[in-house]
Amino acid sequence: VTLFLLTCSALLTYCQIEEESSVHNVCNQTISAGQGIITSPNFPNNYDPNTYCKWQIRVEDDRTAVVEFRYFNVENSPNCAYDNVQIYNGPSTSHPPLGTFCGPFRPNLVVSTSNRILLTFKSDDSTQKTGFVAAFYSIHLQRAEPNSCGGLLTDDEGSFHSVNFPKSNYPNSMTCVWHIRTSPDRRIVLRFGKMTLESSENCRFDSVTILGGSTDSDTSRFLGRYCKRSETPTDIQSPGNEMYVTFSSDSSG
Repeated sequence: VTLFLLTCSALLTYCQIEEESSVHNVCNQTISAGQGIITSPNFPNNYDPNTYCKWQIRVEDDRTAVVEFRYFNVENSPNCAYDNVQIYNGPSTSHPPLGTFCGPFRPNLVVSTSNRILLTFKSDDSTQKTGFVAAFYSIHLQRAEPNSCGGLLTDDEGSFHSVNFPKSNYPNSMTCVWHIRTSPDRRIVLRFGKMTLESSENCRFDSVTILGGSTDSDTSRFLGRYCKRSETPTDIQSPGNEMYVTFSSDSSG
């Protein structure tokens, strides 16, 4: 993208994460569990050359599977052609891919649309690295209505995104406010799955602003403002049980 394109890819997920119960470091497993850990073979030592592994993951029927990479170091290459990790939105490679990953940096959070996913790992005969550690868990998503511009979210877990995501650019001159509210004894953790915004100094053009108070104007509870095109913010935790997320775009195209 360029500075002249208004592009926003902002899938955010808020959830509670429990401790993982088991580690799966053997290739070609079918896993039925609500949570767990998958590692590349031999981790934390280097993986072997010419390896192909797959893990079929099935979480509870009424929930959604999520993958969060805790560590990642896989041989980098153009289009991840040599070594890679792939995640599919279903139990086989015939389902739509959710991402292909390689290199030394942790991928963003991967959120499926169902309770079943396939994770594969491939290495060629050249360079080997230490591999990856991936946590999977299940969440029950309260999803905002497609292309909704703001709204109230009250479930313990959920997701929302910018208008038109992921098919096309968001519109000009819009302001959307999402109010997240959970029970008084809980806090909210906000996680960006992906973000691509028009960059500007001090985020004066397009931005996502997060407040941790009980109104969308309580700047004393300012938690962050984001607008960089290729930077995914770290997890954001609210001080209380409410959070406001405001997306604003300017009139430029």
